[in-house]
Amino acid sequence: MSKVIVKIGERKKTITINNNSKVAVDKKEYPYELTHLNNSTYLLKVKDHFFKINYLEKNGSKYVLSVNGKKFISSSKSPLKERAEELIAKQNLDNVTKLLKAPMPGMVLEVNIKEGDKVNKGDNLLILEAMKMENSIKSPFSGTIKEIFVEKNSPVEKDAKLLTME
Repeated sequence: MSKVIVKIGERKKTITINNNSKVAVDKKEYPYELTHLNNSTYLLKVKDHFFKINYLEKNGSKYVLSVNGKKFISSSKSPLKERAEELIAKQNLDNVTKLLKAPMPGMVLEVNIKEGDKVNKGDNLLILEAMKMENSIKSPFSGTIKEIFVEKNSPVEKDAKLLTME
């Protein structure tokens, strides 16, 4: 049995190859057949679906693949390596103050948090208007708002300090 964590974009799946004819994707099992057509091309049959896979490039644990003509960038890691990287990332974020800067110049329309608030990764922190478009600035990680440098209706330049988190 072989198990890997595959990430394509922000989607992460656990792939387990149980034997020569079954594969589990996040614990849901499928029959499959894999045929090597030439140096970098494979034909994958999963249930009644066929996928032509061209292996384009490899750089470390990152792969560039073409699946039925559509290009994908993916990575593949063992579950142990994935867990180790998660623990290291968590350790690096614990008790570390992070500065969040403005990704573009604009006007702060809303500040949805206050100092001391606990936020989760992906929470909406503030709304920044740039070129008549409202942009939601989301939290890059979970933590506590330490200091806020902007207020509603204040203009900001690109890379201006917005807030710090820990």
